[in-house]
Amino acid sequence: MTLLELIEYLRESILDDTGGHGIDWTTIDKADDEAQLLRWTNEQLTSYINEAINQVYRRILPAHGYFTEFDISVTATNHTYVYDPRILRITWARLVTEDKDLERTDLQDLQLCNRHWRNGTGTPDKYLIDFTSGSIRLVDIPIASDTLELEVNRLPLVPLDWASNNLSPEAALRSEFQILMLHYAAFLAFGKDEANSLDPTSSDRHLALFNKTFPESANAYSDTRKRRTNNRTVRYGGL
Repeated sequence: MTLLELIEYLRESILDDTGGHGIDWTTIDKADDEAQLLRWTNEQLTSYINEAINQVYRRILPAHGYFTEFDISVTATNHTYVYDPRILRITWARLVTEDKDLERTDLQDLQLCNRHWRNGTGTPDKYLIDFTSGSIRLVDIPIASDTLELEVNRLPLVPLDWASNNLSPEAALRSEFQILMLHYAAFLAFGKDEANSLDPTSSDRHLALFNKTFPESANAYSDTRKRRTNNRTVRYGGL
């Protein structure tokens, strides 16, 4: 479905917000006087749909693989790099020039093997993830420049935009999920703290419908791993 079709379904079948008889809501911009006829502008609903898509990606991890957008340029003596915020989970890392796969590790494992990882230099063979800072640290500290390739679970590469409402979500979001994920957009819409849109009962109902299809526990492994890594970061004083 295109963004226009998604918003049409959301307006007509879920929110009942089309502006009244004879109103063409598709032509109304948020800056137009006619925008007051709608409880939610097209731009607002686009933002809600984008967040609904992000929630689906976080819960079921549908987009996985290697994407050049997430390559990291490694420089000598620099061991820590902020990774792209669209990355949800890193599943594999490789140094291109060295043609070397890196092993994921954590702070506790490095402590147990009694490795001088904080200031050791050489060709990296391991990496750590710090979810709090959104960064990846190489172990050992690199002595040469390289490119770090990442295999990841990710969020959409480009969000939907009302100005290009003829475009569709990425193919990773399967068609059978597209209508169902609109319940999260409705949850956000009815949760908007304004007199003509706030409806906590409807908001809660749509969140429950969304959770039924995309349970919060769907990505339990990632959440558990994140908590463990964060706890260790605090315990050992950071990366």
